[in-house]
Parts: sequence; structure tokens; C-alpha cells
Amino acid sequence: VPHIRPSFGIATELNAERQPIMAGNWKMNPATEEDALALATEFSKLLGDESCAINDFDGCTEVVLFPPFPFISKVKDAVEDIGITVGAQGIFYEEKGAFTGSVSSSMVKSIGCEYILCGHSE
Repeated sequence: VPHIRPSFGIATELNAERQPIMAGNWKMNPATEEDALALATEFSKLLGDESCAINDFDGCTEVVLFPPFPFISKVKDAVEDIGITVGAQGIFYEEKGAFTGSVSSSMVKSIGCEYILCGHSE
């Protein structure tokens, strides 16, 4: 069991098995839904059997894509059959309300996102 030695000197054991993750943030690319689907399809072909589904600890790497919000559902449909997971690039802390342009965690969860980027920089 691996150990972590925090700077304050207390050793802690990690008991959870961890699955490696390879993630790609598409930022504001590509510009169209058609191009997003083409990118997702080509990426799926390129990756082939090298990805695995979330929580599949059989020695494989989970792959997560973070496309722009307008393309999340279509990209998810294009890649989920080979085990690629899709996430959102960000959320707003409120669940609902008068927050123009904002997206809540429940909204992205409802369309199948398992991950949200947190604390990323440009």
C-alpha cells in the first residue's frame, strides 16, 4: 500500500485502487458541431481498444474528453461505445436561478457527464 507523507509529518495509507486517467480539454475548439463529431470519431478510431470505461480497474486507462458545452451530448454519443467518458469544462456553483449563460452541476450530470474540470487555467 503506497504511503503519503504530508509536509506536517503524518503518514497516511491510501487504500483505494486508482485507475489512470488521460483527459483532453478541447477548450473552444472546434468551431462547429460537425467538426466536433469528426474529431471525436477520428479520436475513437485512433484510440481503438486502448481505453476502458469508468471504474474498470483491469490495468487500462480511462479516457475523458472535455468538448465545448454545445457539443457535449453529440460527442458523448459518438464515443461512449468504446468506453470514452465525456466531461464538462466548468460549472457554476448555483443549481438554478437567474444566471445568464451559467451551467449547473445537475445540468451536466443530467446529460451524462461524469467529470468537470476544476481549477484549470488558460
